[in-house]
Order: sequence, then structure tokens, then C-alpha cells
Amino acid sequence: MPFPNPSRGTRLFLLRLTLIALAAFVLRLAVSFQLMDSYPPATNPAPGTDNFTYDRQAQEIVKNGYAKFLNDGFYFQPFYATVFLPAIYLIWGTGESRIIGVVLAQSILGALCVWLSGYAAARVFNRRAGLIAALLLGLDRMHIFYTPFTLIEPLQGFWMSLLFFLSVEAVKRQNASL
Repeated sequence: MPFPNPSRGTRLFLLRLTLIALAAFVLRLAVSFQLMDSYPPATNPAPGTDNFTYDRQAQEIVKNGYAKFLNDGFYFQPFYATVFLPAIYLIWGTGESRIIGVVLAQSILGALCVWLSGYAAARVFNRRAGLIAALLLGLDRMHIFYTPFTLIEPLQGFWMSLLFFLSVEAVKRQNASL
């Protein structure tokens, strides 16, 4: 970590950033459960859509294993449908409760996106910029909206935030060693 002995200001920044990320998590949960109750595609995607395909593929993998899936070939976005969703479905089952598992996992990913993006922005600019970046992403309506759907967007958002964070850390460490 870049702050081995964090100052009071750094501790306060990390606390604020963590509180923003926790609020983002709660907001994603609340909106997701509201969408699950009032917007049928969130829990029952239409055939032919990406989220229907991912959901079906993941359920088939949990029920039949990977052998049949690998023999038939895979559709697209293999990591999401063949690793991420099946892992959630192994824990939550393939029944109606599976969507609750998706909501929890993707809400956690959304909150991590907020934290990582805010932290990286603070490292690039300053703490205020980091908090603003975290708040903006935490309140971004599309980042929130996609949470209950079995779509790759929440996972891709996490990968991009993690890549941004790691890139900033790599540059900062490289500059420190010069």
C-alpha cells in the first residue's frame, strides 16, 4: 500500500471513501430489489437476449457440468457465463433465489468499483478528486441499473476499475523507484 503509516488526513479520506462505497452497495441492493419486484426482465429475461443466454448457460453448467458444454462449444463472453455465474449458482442454487445471489455479488462488485476508482483518482489527482469520482460512480444510474441483470456489465466494470487502480499503482511505484 502506498500509505504504510497513514496520516490522520489519509485515514479520514479512506474512511470517507469506504463509507461512499458502502452507500453505493446499499443503493445497488435497494434499486435491484425494487427492479426485481417491478421490472420483469430483471428476474425473467426474454429468450434471445444476452442475459437469458448467460443465465441458461450457467444453469446448464451447474446441472450438467462442463463436459457437455465444452463439447457443444460456447456462445460468447465465456468467463461470465461459464465461471462467474455458475459459481454464484453453486452457492445460491439455480432456482428463483439465484437472482438474489447475482444481486449480492454484483452489488459487491459495484461497491468495489466505486472504492477502486475513487482511490485511483485520488492517487492521480488528489483526495477531493477521488471522493468526487467515487460519488459520481456510486450514483451513476446505469452502473446501478445493470446490477440485478445477468449481464457482463457489472463484472466488466469491476475489471476496468481494477485495471485502472493497478495501472495507477504500477506507475506510482515505477516513478518512486526512479
